Amino acid sequence: MELILKRIAKKKGYTVGRLYEQATPLPSSPEGEEESLSPTHSQGEGEVSPRGDWGRRESTECGFGPTKGSESPLATEGRQGESPQGESLYLCDTLEPTWRDYKNGGRKIPGRSAIPEGRYLVLITWSPKFRQWLPLLWNVPKFSGIRIHAGNKPEDTEGCILVGKNQQVGRLIDSRFWVQRLKQEISDAHERGEKVYLTVK
Repeated sequence: MELILKRIAKKKGYTVGRLYEQATPLPSSPEGEEESLSPTHSQGEGEVSPRGDWGRRESTECGFGPTKGSESPLATEGRQGESPQGESLYLCDTLEPTWRDYKNGGRKIPGRSAIPEGRYLVLITWSPKFRQWLPLLWNVPKFSGIRIHAGNKPEDTEGCILVGKNQQVGRLIDSRFWVQRLKQEISDAHERGEKVYLTVK
C-alpha cells in the first residue's frame, strides 16, 4: 500500500498537505530495507508481539497529544476523488509544523519543524504517550517517534502528521475519524501481507 503526502501550502507557522492513496504500486523497497524490519530491531526501546508490526512499542514520542473537544465523524466514505495526476485517490488533508528546506541548509528547530521529504515505511505501533495504537513512520532522518495522530491546530504537532479536513485556515476538523480510518486501511494492508509506505513530497 502506497500513501502520498503532497505539501500544498508552506506557511510560516504550519504546513498543509493532501494525503492520497497510490493506485499504481511503486517499486519495491531499496536493497537492505528488509533488515530494518527485523523483530529485534527497533527505534528506541521496544518489543514485538506475535503479530509483528502491531506489537512494536515505541518509547520516544513527538506530538502534542490528543486534542480535546468534539469532533463529529464524517458521513463520507473517505475517497473523495482523484488527484490531479489521475493515478491516486484523495483521502484527507494533513497539518504539520513549519517546512524547512533541509537540502539547502535549512535547520531543524525541535518541535517546530516538519520532517524531510522522502519515502518511509509505516507501522502500527503502541504509543505510550497517546495510550493507543498509532501509525509510526520508520527511520525518519534526524527525527524519532514520528506518528500520524489526531489534532486540530499547529500546536498539536511537534513534527508529527495530523490528519483531518482543512476547512478552516491553519486548522483541521474530524481528525479522530481520519486517524481511525487510516489505521483501518493500514491494518487491512498488513493483514493482506502488504507493506505500507508514505511518500512525503
